[in-house]
Amino acid sequence: MKDLLERAKNVKAVGLDVDGVFFDSRVFIGQDGKLNLKARSFYDGAGILMLMASGIHVAFITREKSTFIQGQAERFNGIISRSKNKSAALELVTEVTNEGKASALAKWIKSLRLGLSDSAYMGDDIFDYDALKYVADGGGFAAAPQQAEEIVKKIVHYVTPRRGGGGAIRDLVNLILAAKNVDPLKLDIPT
Repeated sequence: MKDLLERAKNVKAVGLDVDGVFFDSRVFIGQDGKLNLKARSFYDGAGILMLMASGIHVAFITREKSTFIQGQAERFNGIISRSKNKSAALELVTEVTNEGKASALAKWIKSLRLGLSDSAYMGDDIFDYDALKYVADGGGFAAAPQQAEEIVKKIVHYVTPRRGGGGAIRDLVNLILAAKNVDPLKLDIPT
């Protein structure tokens, strides 16, 4: 537990997979064959705002470039831009190939002038394996939601009590903020 809290305390940037982490992996297809809906938890959205309000950088790192994910990022950035304090923006690192998530994550962390020990990544599937291993082996904080594939759970430092799209991000955020002694009630998050 001490190692876990130490890793969480050092986090200045959090990369998140989208499907299976931010969204719950279910997709709702309309009769026209197009993707119509994805489900996510309000708690996860609030958790992302908490990270941003506390100055921690956040990025969605995904192969997907869709109006769903772009709209979510715009919404979070719009809310946090009304904050009185300086906050970090949510960035999109999209159209990443499966084998390129680790590379995309490394590039994003470097652009922030941070190191791996300053970063966390949460993923749930084999497509996240290389990015999670990269962070774990580099001294960062690797996490997975409760429903993650077993191969993923074996290499991460923390498996959340809740499922992806159902509070897993919030579990990670709660741990990071607690390790940093940040009181979420004192964060400036406009409603």
